[in-house]
Amino acid sequence: MSDLPEHLARINDLATGFTRSQILFAAVNGDVFSLLEEERTAGDVAAAHDWSPRGARMLLDGLVALDLVNKAVGGYRNAPVASACLVPGCQAYQGNIIHENVATGTVLGIYMNAANAELVWGSAGSFQMDYVFGSPASEG
Repeated sequence: MSDLPEHLARINDLATGFTRSQILFAAVNGDVFSLLEEERTAGDVAAAHDWSPRGARMLLDGLVALDLVNKAVGGYRNAPVASACLVPGCQAYQGNIIHENVATGTVLGIYMNAANAELVWGSAGSFQMDYVFGSPASEG
């Protein structure tokens, strides 16, 4: 049973992989990493995309948990890995691969509409950002 911690870690990685990838897909689709080449607040990101501030903060905090973004007192900024691989135009840009996987239906998306607890199934390329992050009007 000495392998039990490693087994548990492996199962946890499998169980949470979908969530981590959806955070990445949403950020790439929303071109969040371009904005975060300079420090920005969640409100700045929300305003740039017409998202709710709460939804933008949730996405950004998810990116912090994935070590793709750093959080400071003044806001959020790309971690080095995001600047190197997730900003359009950078030498090792991976966003096109991510977009292709999403657009071709390689990834199946399941999204929760928090307003009515309805599960929405579909290809991740067709989901609406409002489903995940809400719109400013929905927070009124």
